[in-house]
Amino acid sequence: MLDGHPNNSKMNSKPILGSPVLPIYKFCLTNHTNQGFNRLCPILELTSTEWDLLVAQLDLTMSVRRLALSFDFGKKHIGVASIEVSSRTINPKGIVKANNGRPNLPQLDFIVQTWKPTDLVVGLPLHMDARPSTMSRAAQKFGTFLEKRFDLPVHYVDERLSSDEAARRSEEDEPDHALAAVVIGESWLHEIVRVRR
Repeated sequence: MLDGHPNNSKMNSKPILGSPVLPIYKFCLTNHTNQGFNRLCPILELTSTEWDLLVAQLDLTMSVRRLALSFDFGKKHIGVASIEVSSRTINPKGIVKANNGRPNLPQLDFIVQTWKPTDLVVGLPLHMDARPSTMSRAAQKFGTFLEKRFDLPVHYVDERLSSDEAARRSEEDEPDHALAAVVIGESWLHEIVRVRR
């Protein structure tokens, strides 16, 4: 995260590597003795408050590109939800059929290619005492498959109560797998927001 104002001696940090403001910042520092640099490099003349606002806007711009898909793994059905990180919104996207845990590849490929996620999230149905279960091992195997197939980072989330929560939210008697994927996505999003703080 960007932090600090270039004209404030108490704030010495600089824009992070890869930030869209970094090349501008370096150019301004290199050419600050040139006539008219104030006009060319207004970033150096920002107040501390204006700098903080710019930082927040850049953080938002950078996170806009981050969209994840969360998966509720099952032997017959795999629920899918989309996670918009910047707006912190999560929406169910449907079901991928599975045969004994093996996903329907055309359906899976279609969803991933349509949404073009930057991250994938898989729920792990652990035992209540946090020990791995047969299903959590199968879900982790599914996550490894996703990582290799789509060359994307895969994150794992404890989903011990996601099915119960999905059933509570659903108007139907049976749990909604896509809603379970939403609950998994909420857990992951809550975690990355907590880490940022």
